[in-house]
Amino acid sequence: MTAASPAIVHEVFSSLQGEGPHVGEPMTFLRFQGCALRCRWCDTPAALSHAMTTFRVESPPRSWRFNALPNPIAAEALTEILAAFPDDTIALTGGEPLEQAAFLAEWLPTCQPRRRILLETAGVMTTALTTVLPFVDIVSMDLKLPSSTGMKAYWSEHTAFIEAAVRANKEVYCKMIVTGRTTPADIASAIHLVQHTAPKVPMIIQPASPTATFADAPASAQIAAVVQQCRARLPNVRMIPQMHKQWGVL
Repeated sequence: MTAASPAIVHEVFSSLQGEGPHVGEPMTFLRFQGCALRCRWCDTPAALSHAMTTFRVESPPRSWRFNALPNPIAAEALTEILAAFPDDTIALTGGEPLEQAAFLAEWLPTCQPRRRILLETAGVMTTALTTVLPFVDIVSMDLKLPSSTGMKAYWSEHTAFIEAAVRANKEVYCKMIVTGRTTPADIASAIHLVQHTAPKVPMIIQPASPTATFADAPASAQIAAVVQQCRARLPNVRMIPQMHKQWGVL
């Protein structure tokens, strides 16, 4: 088998998970470089391209001190870096990790010791997902509402994606980012999608956080209305903001 190309990484660090139902759990975050989407609220714009010639590694873990290493990086070298991180869970994030699915499918089965793998993804690359699903434990899938992102709708892609993840018996949850422009019609479409594909999957409502280039966070009354709209039709709905930003951690 031909070896996959090495990975383009953005950063490796240890922190507490700040989003979704695993909030507060210690994890090692492996952030990959590159994402084709351009969501209005993106808080990691530096990770959108594949052009970075170096990436940063926290050394030692939880120190907030970083060393720079060259991109791209081979699977064996990445495993060696992660050996210094003691967390039981590795969160694959980005960017969009599935843009480097060939690397992940080659690298993840070789990781020793075996750790729980959480995949954070935009939920639009189903073919890529199927190549890495055997090596992933948790799928954190965004629902990209067009009124929130400023982009086109991805309902069909999301449907295929969530069906594949659930069919593989993975732990799955959907994370729906809400901005000041999010419409009730888009919320209704997201509810319909989950209700008819995987109604027991948790729906995480995440208010968008302000960034240097984004200030359209939702008001409290809007958040309450979205929660009420979702809970009227779905059994497992939670509102969880980006807690790592409130805690002031990475």
